[in-house]
Amino acid sequence: MSVARNWFGAYPEVAPLGLRPQGITTDPGVRLNFRGQAGQAYYLRVENYALAEDRVNLSATGFVPNPSGKGEALTSGSVQGAIEFVGEFDRYDVSGAGGYLRFVYAGPLDLVALLYNGPDDLYPRVLDPVRNCAPVSPATLLVVRDRGLARAGFDEEGSGRYTLELSSTPCP
Repeated sequence: MSVARNWFGAYPEVAPLGLRPQGITTDPGVRLNFRGQAGQAYYLRVENYALAEDRVNLSATGFVPNPSGKGEALTSGSVQGAIEFVGEFDRYDVSGAGGYLRFVYAGPLDLVALLYNGPDDLYPRVLDPVRNCAPVSPATLLVVRDRGLARAGFDEEGSGRYTLELSSTPCP
């Protein structure tokens, strides 16, 4: 965690981990999530670019990522997923779904749900916390991600966790 309002960055040596500079929000606690392997050593360099001294506490905690969004079919009901790593996106097969899709998210990230009508669709329908309902048909693929692929949630309630719901109730 850090109280600095700057950026976490990664040197080329950690490129295999897929890390990129990660923007810091106004939240006084900052977490950097990345996939690692047990038994390997990782190094984190913290620099203070502020004009005054600052305190930094570092800790490491392992967690099991949310398993949803790895390409499974979504044809009815609801599913809860999570964007927990920078650059991560969740995908669902909605080719057999009908009705209306609702996207519910109320956290600090800028999550969007994209409905693609096919593999060559360059202009998917976008659902976000403002426009959070759309007819699912004729979409075949649903992707949930951070709008800029630059931020991620954490293994805690409300940050990066979203709900997708299919129902027959029309959008308002």
